[in-house]
Amino acid sequence: MERRQWRNELARGTLSFAALSVLSHEEVHGYELLIRLRECGFGHIKGGVMYPILARLESEGLVSHAWDTTNPGPARKILRLTPEGQAELAEARRAWQEIITNMDRLSEGRGDEV
Repeated sequence: MERRQWRNELARGTLSFAALSVLSHEEVHGYELLIRLRECGFGHIKGGVMYPILARLESEGLVSHAWDTTNPGPARKILRLTPEGQAELAEARRAWQEIITNMDRLSEGRGDEV
């Protein structure tokens, strides 16, 4: 029986949070975002996974874009966090801390202390 890839499974579930986190520090285009996530240990994320997430974040008003036409070649969509995205990121951080606290309790056998 093949072992479950926990790291990959958990990382995939946090991609929206991770994207918002990156965008809170810098404006990037989609491929740069994939590189940043890879550099932070998220592994190889395919565009077919990440780009729909970015489209959803944009449709929710958490991310916006502008077209960069300064470089030769096709224009690039530069992504940035909106004020709504900043607020959502703060909420995601609070939720993440709550999950960590609860998982620590469970790991220590203190799951009934919620």
